[in-house]
Amino acid sequence: MKQTTLCYIDNGDSYLMLHRVKKENDASHGKWIGVGGKCEQDESPDECMLREVREETGLEITRWHYRGIVTFISDTWPNEYMHLFTATEWNGEPDMSIDDEGKLAWIKKSDLPVMPGVGDLALTLWEGDKIFLRLLLDERQPFFSLKLVYVQDEMTSATLDGRPLGTTADGTRTACPREDIENGRQQQPQAGSLRTNEHPQAGSQQYGTRTACPRKDMENGGQQQPQAGSLRTRENHCRKYLPHIEKRKLQFITYRLFDSLPKEVIDTCKLLTHNWEKNGYEDPRAKNMMSLIDRYEDASYGSCFLRNPRVASIVKENLLFHDGKLYNLHHWCIIPNHVHVLIEVLGDNSLSEILHSWRSYTAQRANELLGRSGQFWMHEYFDRYIRDQRHYETTVEYILNNPVKSGLAATPSDWPWLQ
Repeated sequence: MKQTTLCYIDNGDSYLMLHRVKKENDASHGKWIGVGGKCEQDESPDECMLREVREETGLEITRWHYRGIVTFISDTWPNEYMHLFTATEWNGEPDMSIDDEGKLAWIKKSDLPVMPGVGDLALTLWEGDKIFLRLLLDERQPFFSLKLVYVQDEMTSATLDGRPLGTTADGTRTACPREDIENGRQQQPQAGSLRTNEHPQAGSQQYGTRTACPRKDMENGGQQQPQAGSLRTRENHCRKYLPHIEKRKLQFITYRLFDSLPKEVIDTCKLLTHNWEKNGYEDPRAKNMMSLIDRYEDASYGSCFLRNPRVASIVKENLLFHDGKLYNLHHWCIIPNHVHVLIEVLGDNSLSEILHSWRSYTAQRANELLGRSGQFWMHEYFDRYIRDQRHYETTVEYILNNPVKSGLAATPSDWPWLQ
C-alpha cells in the first residue's frame, strides 16, 4: 500500500493550500489540496511531511500535529494510506513562486466549501477532502481513521473510525456517524444490543500498547488449559517492541479479538512504537491513538465473537479457573470484541504465561464452538501496572462503566459479563 502525507499549514484563519493546475495527468488536476506527497524509503510520515513542505513551500515546520490517517481505495489509482497533519508554527515565509505542482495560496477557512451552501464554490475539492477538512477544522476532534472508497472520481462510501458515515435529509454526508459532527461524537448502540458491524477482516498483524510477546501458536488454540498453579515463572521476557519487566503485581489488562481494529490503525500504532524505539521516548501521539482504539472498542468493531453468550461463558470460566491460585481476580468485563481484567499476580507467577494460558485455551474452545479455525485473539495485548490507590479506583470505574460507555447497557448491573 502506498504511503503519503498531506499537511494543512494553519495561520489561524487560513490554510496554505495548493491549486493543482500544473500537470494535466495529475489525479487531482484542478483541485485545491494541502501540501504533501509520497513517502520515500525509510521515511516516517513526519519526516516525509517535513520534507514535502520544505520542497513545495520553502517553510521549515517547527510545530505540527498528526491528526489522522486516511485510507483511499480506488478502482483507478493505487490504494494508499495518507497521513494527515496540520502545522501551526514554522520558520520563514512561504515561497509562492514555487510552482512545480501548482499554485500556492492562503485560503480562508470560512471559504472552504465543506458544507452545503457554505464557502466559495469556486474552490474545487475532492468530496472526501471535505469530510476530513471538517474534522481538521474542529480542534477538539481526536485522532481519527477515515476510509474513502472511490469509483473513478466519485466517492462511493466513507467510513469514520470503523462506522459508515450518515447522511442528512438532502443526501449530503456528515463528517461523523449519526450526524454528530459538531461534537465529534459517535452515537452508541442501544442498551443491550450486541451489534456487529460488517467489515473486512483487518489482517493478521496486530498491535497493542505495552504488550507482551507470547508464542505465535497462542491465538490459534494450540495449547490445552494447564493445571492450576503449573505456569512457568519468568521475570523478564521478550516482546515484539520493548522489553517488559513483570515485578509489579497489580495489573490492568486488555486483550482483543484479532479483527477488533482496522489494519491502518494497527500500522500507525506500529509506526509510533518504531518512533519510540528510534528516539528513546514515547511518542506523545500514542495517547491520541489510544483514544481512537477506545472508540473502535466502543463501536463493537469486527467479528465480535464475544457477543455469543456461549463464547463469553468460555472466557468467563477461564478467568475464574486460576482465581486465588495464580492471581486474585479483582474485576473483569467481557465486551463483544475485547476483555478487560484487573488482577493481582500471586507469588512468582508470570503475567505473560497467565495471558498465554487464557488466550490459547479460549481460542481453541471458541474456535471449536464456532466451527472455525485460525487466529482468534490479537497477537498483542495491553497491560498497565496500578500505580496507587487513585489509579486503582479510576481503573475499576473504567471497567465497570465500559458496557454503559459502549452503549450495551443502561447501568453496569444490567450487563451480565461483568464483575
